[in-house]
Amino acid sequence: MARPRLALGTYGAISTRKINKTTWMSTGRYRDLDGATRKVETRGRTKTEAETAFKERCRERTSFGGPGGALTKSTTLAELGSIWLDDQELEGHSANTMRVYRIAVENHITVYQGQVMIGELTTNGANRLIRSVQTHHGASSAKLAKTVLSGMCKYAVNEGVITKNVVREVGSIKVKPKTAPKSFTWEQILDLRQKVAADPQAIDRDLPALVMFQQDTGMRIGECLAVTEDCLNLEIEKPTITVKQTAVYRPGLGEWIQAHPKSDASIRTFELPSELVPVIRARLATGRVTTINYCESQRGTEGQREWTEDRILLFPMTRYASKAGLRNQSNVLKQLADAFEKAGYGRDVKSHTFRKSLVTMMLEAGIPLNKIADHMGHDKLLVDVYVGRKKFSDAAAGLINGKYLTA
Repeated sequence: MARPRLALGTYGAISTRKINKTTWMSTGRYRDLDGATRKVETRGRTKTEAETAFKERCRERTSFGGPGGALTKSTTLAELGSIWLDDQELEGHSANTMRVYRIAVENHITVYQGQVMIGELTTNGANRLIRSVQTHHGASSAKLAKTVLSGMCKYAVNEGVITKNVVREVGSIKVKPKTAPKSFTWEQILDLRQKVAADPQAIDRDLPALVMFQQDTGMRIGECLAVTEDCLNLEIEKPTITVKQTAVYRPGLGEWIQAHPKSDASIRTFELPSELVPVIRARLATGRVTTINYCESQRGTEGQREWTEDRILLFPMTRYASKAGLRNQSNVLKQLADAFEKAGYGRDVKSHTFRKSLVTMMLEAGIPLNKIADHMGHDKLLVDVYVGRKKFSDAAAGLINGKYLTA
């Protein structure tokens, strides 16, 4: 017999568990005023704090409607921001995108005008909010705040609370023009690779193989750190890699593998350059099986699915000999910056420079734009000339292999 539905505005059993040394998490189901039952999740430093936060979250949803409920002109921007974030979770955004949205809501919009009611917000008020963010946090943060605030107002318009999105009339935000993309020549790539390989600190941090791998494949750093043995097919004549996941950091939960990369276009398979194959074989042969946390953004009321798998990471963390888990992406980027600076290339050179360099070399070699797009996993940069998305690509492998044959 099916269990009875929760009454409107009520929650079911609360499940609380300790997720790390300092954090407890409470989860449960809450039936919003629109009749839909949704997952609610809160965290605290103690079990009691997490459960209290859960009950308070449910109380707030009852008081101002919750997702799909009865928003009013008296709902504050802080409350609207919380509702909008819940709605965005259901849209299936990546963990990193949600982290950025949450920063804009909680650190900027709520701080500067959190107690302003929806019905009070004007274009002038929205402009003051965004200019305050620009003054204290910079133009990039202001542009993000404007985007998020506009999304919140659009949500309120769709709910029938206001008749127009007042943020649309806010003036543009001028951002310092970007400098021309940096790109290495093949000679510079070889020089940097040799210097990193000879750096004791870089060796201790297990950076040489990672630098070589990213230079040869052009993969994003998060994609590189998430490579597991099931992404690789080394037993065929031309070994391949399938990019199907990326490493993400989830606040309070640590490092996870997100079971899909940046976009649909980022899911791709391509041939590995021949010089990488023995390196990969050797690393997998000495790698340790470890339990990895996976998450997958899903549309619908079930929210995010989470599970674990036992896998061998190609580039696991190295600080502790007893662990072989995911590396922290921010720490790796800082370590790479240290290595590049010691090699004489400055801290303004980023790991993303390898992607730009590979694209430049492929263009100079006359490789068609659609093949470059397929290999790099872009969904906007070359959108007007994309054809055959997600097709097998051997473009970069052929180029890299040719470079070595002529070097």
